Amino acid sequence: MLDRRAILLPLLVVAILGMGWLDWETGPRISFALFYLVPILVAGWYWGRAPAWIVTACACLAQLLADVAWAGEAPGGAGAAGP
Repeated sequence: MLDRRAILLPLLVVAILGMGWLDWETGPRISFALFYLVPILVAGWYWGRAPAWIVTACACLAQLLADVAWAGEAPGGAGAAGP
């Protein structure tokens, strides 16, 4: 029988990928920064500090890629005032 912690790792990866995709889909209008904490907290709770840092790095990468994809867009859309 598989350990619950062994099943949890792929679920955390899928959760981070899903949040990264949603972050990319919504663009700069909605911040998903708080939601990225959930997989990090779960990894820290079940595995400890070192695996939580690895999950943190994956979440940061997903958020960075979503933000880079929208680089140059105004957070308010086309009608936003800018410089």
